[in-house]
Amino acid sequence: MKLVERKLIILALSALVGCSLIISFWLLRIQEEDYLVFKRVVLKRRQSSPLRNFIDKRGAKFHVQQNGQYWILYNYIVAKNFYVGNDSVSLALHGEYTDLKALGAVVRRWQGPISLTLFANGDDFRRAQYTILYMIKCTLFGNEIRSYVTFHFIMHEDYIWSNIPKSERAFMSRTVDCLSSPYKLHNETYRQGVELTYPSNMARNVARQTISTYYILSLDMNYLPSVKFIGKFLNMVHKLKLNNTFNTVYTLPVFNVAESKLALLETKEGLLKYYEEDKLCLDEESRNTPYLETWLKPSSDPNVLSILETRKHVGLWFPWYVSANEYEPFVDDRLHQESLIDRWSHIDLLQALGYDFAVIDNAFLLRLPLLNVSLTNSTSFQEARNASKLQHHERLMILRSFLMKFM
Repeated sequence: MKLVERKLIILALSALVGCSLIISFWLLRIQEEDYLVFKRVVLKRRQSSPLRNFIDKRGAKFHVQQNGQYWILYNYIVAKNFYVGNDSVSLALHGEYTDLKALGAVVRRWQGPISLTLFANGDDFRRAQYTILYMIKCTLFGNEIRSYVTFHFIMHEDYIWSNIPKSERAFMSRTVDCLSSPYKLHNETYRQGVELTYPSNMARNVARQTISTYYILSLDMNYLPSVKFIGKFLNMVHKLKLNNTFNTVYTLPVFNVAESKLALLETKEGLLKYYEEDKLCLDEESRNTPYLETWLKPSSDPNVLSILETRKHVGLWFPWYVSANEYEPFVDDRLHQESLIDRWSHIDLLQALGYDFAVIDNAFLLRLPLLNVSLTNSTSFQEARNASKLQHHERLMILRSFLMKFM
């Protein structure tokens, strides 16, 4: 009897082991098939779009939000390419529809993600829409704009245009006459006609709020970066060892340039040659750059970015810089372009917070002539400038007094 029981137990165990092997083999085949399907999907996506396009667009959802007397349309037109973390460096821009004329040159030089806020009130929205559609559908850089640029809109609550397309698809489906250039249609914006203040700092914040990359470069629309900046910058910062990493920004010198000279000024070597021929490429603001004399010396390796020096902020120097978006404070959106202290106040805040300003060698910014000049040299303008200086000084004293409580 015991012999029979042992045989039955052995048979049962053998059957159990056999079933386990069959099930394991079956599950392995399913896993292998799933992997092959996944691999085919990924390869198909890589062939049909740039490398990073298949990442989930979690940070690029359209939504509407009110901020005081303004309505904001976030991610109204979303770039096809999506970048996150250290995939790239994002450019944060702002302006009006008249400033869009510079966008083609910016996209061509940047070749990376751009977050652009447009202030469009009343009929300016229709003009902005026509200009965007013209650039995308009728110009040589249309595909690059569609791939890299995400558009946001700000409108004053008293001047909202009634015929706003409800979606990006509705916006893009509208027709445009490629024989009718939008750049010559209007010289004055609707905003200027009704004397609306341009909320420059709010526009800067909106452009930053939906960026998904770690580093950003926040600029006005008439500034152009040097070519191939993104890859060179990321290669540089990955090798750096800084003492104050989270409170460091990376500054770029600025040079004025005529639009006709852009093709010649892609590298520091070309820029230095241009500077020798035309000293007027430096204005008063540029000459206040404390490290300018050192930067203007030829580099040993002009193809590689490096840190020339690291310094604290001094004097009337209001640098443009690359920063870590997550760690840099947002600008005070109560301040605006007409106050003349919209950026001035923020630089003072960074100074009070103990930020380091690391100077990048072999990279620079070119400043084109202003495309949309709303400020003049009138008496009222000078009075506003003087009043702004006084208000700024008072704000700075309050800020420093507040920060000293925590130091």
